[in-house]
Amino acid sequence: DSNPVIDYLEPDHGPTVGGLPVTIYGTDFRERAQVVIGGKNAEVLMIDDTPGEGNAKIIVKIPPHTPGTKDVVVINYEGARSNVVTFEYIAPKSFPEIHSVEPSQGSTLGDTEVIITGIGFKEDDNTQEPPRVWFGMNEAPKVEFIDYKTLRVITTPGEEGSVDVLVLNPDMG
Repeated sequence: DSNPVIDYLEPDHGPTVGGLPVTIYGTDFRERAQVVIGGKNAEVLMIDDTPGEGNAKIIVKIPPHTPGTKDVVVINYEGARSNVVTFEYIAPKSFPEIHSVEPSQGSTLGDTEVIITGIGFKEDDNTQEPPRVWFGMNEAPKVEFIDYKTLRVITTPGEEGSVDVLVLNPDMG
């Protein structure tokens, strides 16, 4: 029997529209595990079942949900349930759109400079923190806010093939 334990989530909050990749760190996650957030199944993108305390992780795409704090639980294939941690859904205050990503391909080793154009990109009003950007399930290590319609981003290493690109403003838009 297994004994899945969630240590923490990264990030631990996100937009009510869903779609955000979230990494669950912990112990004893098994292949074919399910993740339930506020009673809804999250789409499991990857399970790393490395043995040892705190070495396992699951990456999920969060489902849409109503604003507020929701319980998160991992359920291994044989039914063992983890402890409960919480994830906070926040209603977006902006609605960024991506119109183009140039170049549209790069090395699987990452470190490719990409210009994302669109509309509605925002910095945090107080900290000037730029939007966060994901290529598939990998968050970009560097995002430079140029203006409301342009971001300069450095890619992370990733798998070969096409991936979705996600821009998340600091206001969860």
